[in-house]
Amino acid sequence: MKQLIITTLVCFSLSFSQSLQKARPETIGILSDRLSRIDSMIEKKMENNEIVCAVTMVARKGKLVHHKAFGKADVEQNKILNKDDIFRIYSMTKPITTVAAMILYE
Repeated sequence: MKQLIITTLVCFSLSFSQSLQKARPETIGILSDRLSRIDSMIEKKMENNEIVCAVTMVARKGKLVHHKAFGKADVEQNKILNKDDIFRIYSMTKPITTVAAMILYE
């Protein structure tokens, strides 16, 4: 089964994200209607069958303002994706190798 998973994270580990304090977006300079664009973009991609699921997170100044899970963790078993589900992200060595090469180049 072909799965494409888009994960929009602000580079937090799961344990760190759970320790962040939740805040209303406006209290830290983020507009709620702008955050709703994330939801609509993910839902549109899911409707177009471009992605199966996604977990999105936005944090600023140590405050968590957006953290949602979309779609199914297992389409065949109709299991809903949770925010803390673990899934594989393939080919992560490419960006790490590219950064290392750029550091050496500099």
